[in-house]
Amino acid sequence: MVDSESSVLPFRTLFRGSAVRQTLNGLFVADEAGLVEGFWLAATGVFPVLPGQPEMDLTVETMVVLTLGRRPVLGYSVSIDRLQLRGDTLIVEATERRPGRSGLDQIESPAHLVAVRKRGLRNQDMDLRLRIVPAI
Repeated sequence: MVDSESSVLPFRTLFRGSAVRQTLNGLFVADEAGLVEGFWLAATGVFPVLPGQPEMDLTVETMVVLTLGRRPVLGYSVSIDRLQLRGDTLIVEATERRPGRSGLDQIESPAHLVAVRKRGLRNQDMDLRLRIVPAI
């Protein structure tokens, strides 16, 4: 049975990697300039956005942020795989990849920031479906 109130939301990556200043852990939605700037600065360490880096149009886009917080070794990553709006709930499907046993001892903070062409998501309930993929 197909849920008629469900829609997949296309998105584009703004940043994916180890955040420079990010210590938060969780799923966040930013649709105001101050929030977007704060998440961008935490991820990249640079604001304003430098030439060549992705920009957002806050009149039609919203930033969705997924962070894993601090991890004790290199090799962790996170990616948002799918965004779906079902009724009043934003469903975020994501994957966390974990390093093997030989990860280097260095703290990192995996994060994925995406822009979705939809407004009003900050008022939605959120459901994070995180798949964890351990190293082989």
